[in-house]
Amino acid sequence: MKRLSFVLLAVVFLFSISINAQDKWTKVQTKSFTLLSNGDELQIKQVAVSLEQFREAFARLFPNSKITTHVPTVVFVFKDKASFAPFMVRENAVGHFQSGDDANYIALTTETTGGQNPYTIIFHEFVHLLVLNNFGTKVPLWYNEGLAEYYSTFKIKDERTVILGDPVKTHLYQIKKQGLLPLKELFAVTQDSPYYNESDKRNIFYAESWLLMHYLIHNKNAEQKKFFEMLLKGIDTEKAFKESFQMSYEAMEQSLLEYATKKDVIQPNIASFENRLTLEAETKTEQIEDAEAFVYLGDLLSFRDKTNAGDFYKKAGELAPKSASAKAALGIQKAKAGNYREAKELLKETVTAGTKNHLALYYYAESISAEKSRTDFSNGYSTEELQTMRASLKRVIELVPMFVESYRLLAFINLVANEQLDETVIFLKQGLKLSPNNQDLLFMLSQCYLAKSNFKDAKETLETIVRTTTIERYKSEAQARLNSLREVELSVLRGNAAMKDVQREAEEIKQKGMSFPPISQDTKSLPYQSGLRQPLEGEKQVRGQLVEIECKKDKSVLLVIKSDEQLFKLYKNDLQNVKFVTFTARFSVGGEIGCGQIKKDNEVVATYRPTTKNDGEIVLIEFIPKDFPTDP
Repeated sequence: MKRLSFVLLAVVFLFSISINAQDKWTKVQTKSFTLLSNGDELQIKQVAVSLEQFREAFARLFPNSKITTHVPTVVFVFKDKASFAPFMVRENAVGHFQSGDDANYIALTTETTGGQNPYTIIFHEFVHLLVLNNFGTKVPLWYNEGLAEYYSTFKIKDERTVILGDPVKTHLYQIKKQGLLPLKELFAVTQDSPYYNESDKRNIFYAESWLLMHYLIHNKNAEQKKFFEMLLKGIDTEKAFKESFQMSYEAMEQSLLEYATKKDVIQPNIASFENRLTLEAETKTEQIEDAEAFVYLGDLLSFRDKTNAGDFYKKAGELAPKSASAKAALGIQKAKAGNYREAKELLKETVTAGTKNHLALYYYAESISAEKSRTDFSNGYSTEELQTMRASLKRVIELVPMFVESYRLLAFINLVANEQLDETVIFLKQGLKLSPNNQDLLFMLSQCYLAKSNFKDAKETLETIVRTTTIERYKSEAQARLNSLREVELSVLRGNAAMKDVQREAEEIKQKGMSFPPISQDTKSLPYQSGLRQPLEGEKQVRGQLVEIECKKDKSVLLVIKSDEQLFKLYKNDLQNVKFVTFTARFSVGGEIGCGQIKKDNEVVATYRPTTKNDGEIVLIEFIPKDFPTDP
């Protein structure tokens, strides 16, 4: 990939800050998009309407697809190539798509060359967003670009008819000029390949990707769907191709050449709808201040150049005190960068004022939670912090129900506090309807079920994770929890059986007219069960409250266990080397175990080796429900 020299890039960047400072930036809000432009207001409104029309048509063409995204979509429409240049992902690009944690970004310029229609760029980039939303990141590059090019020629013929797949003359010319790449090479192209990054090679890659997609949709649509499904499953490309099309690469290449060179073979697809398309879209337009524009531009630039993006944020910070919206935008950026204390202070004012900016609300709650975890998390959240974070996140869900991250953070907060778990289950299920395979939400749902001693649903949820996830870390963690859960179930069953045996013997004694002592319902008095790790030779166990973790300068720690008014001090050379296991969602191991006093009620079984130093060396800490049957 050819890159601008460092000097040239710096000159362009500094020039852009000067230009952008003088530009007037307009924000247009539609039902589905936020658009920002330094160009003509009428033009950006036309772009907004066209995007909404395309979205509606796509929803009708593919009724089972996910058209609504979980995070907002921000579209930058630059008035010319000069103002767009510093934000290009590659030299001479006219548009690109980037996905983020809290927003998706489409950036483009309406200044084109050679009579190119700027709307083809807009539709092309939006298709990438739809592909990501429906299939994730596993889609082959040729398929993604070919599909985007196919739908980039979208046109509305009338209120009930759209035209798709118009012939792209520049692509046909390129193919006649250069010929075709072997399909094996086309399928192997990635974002790091010369055929994607070098302009003299990139043209044929785009042209052939478009041609292949056009040919398959119009001539072998059922076969291409099978091929695509096999690729998503990770099946070898050549094997999937032959099984789907029942032909070799060479045979398909011959068919593609004939398709591209025979006159009038390539025709568009006309799609008609029973109901009229909405040809207008409601828009809300406002001029934004320079400080807010700088934050948005910094966000866009941060995907490829965090250093220069920081200069935009710095400039926004200088102007932010004059603008409430800019102060909120800067607070969001500070939270993303991990500066939670500054973020909290910047966002508190706008949240208190009743903002409808859902990201300001979300990052305010996240900043409170994250700053707490960095300072003193051993005592959990205060009542005031819980109320503030819950109010902010519930407001986010009210404003933007599709924003899945708000469900995740709200669930995390409630799990840490061990409060409002019934409501948390409801929120997590709402989030999972929006994002069915979200591993974080599934884990938290399993923790909620564990906290409620709902072993059946916890087990089913963990089994779902083990069965469906492709991320090894998630799979191994879910399997470990599932194994622990099975031990808990076994322990409870054995405890129940033991109690039934005692009750049965008592009933027999009663029937014989003999006296007997009252039956204790205290599960601590039940025999030791195998749900916990059995102590090995030379080891001991103690059950009690974990009340404090004393951290020393040499990284060693003392875990203080209170059992029947007696304190046991158990040491380890490093807190990181202490093994924690939880049989309850009361504690999220790894998230809230830290130095200091622990005022939350908890119950643990500590396995240790007695030594002359303190009371012993810790082997294992197991968090258990209060009614967990043990007799160590």
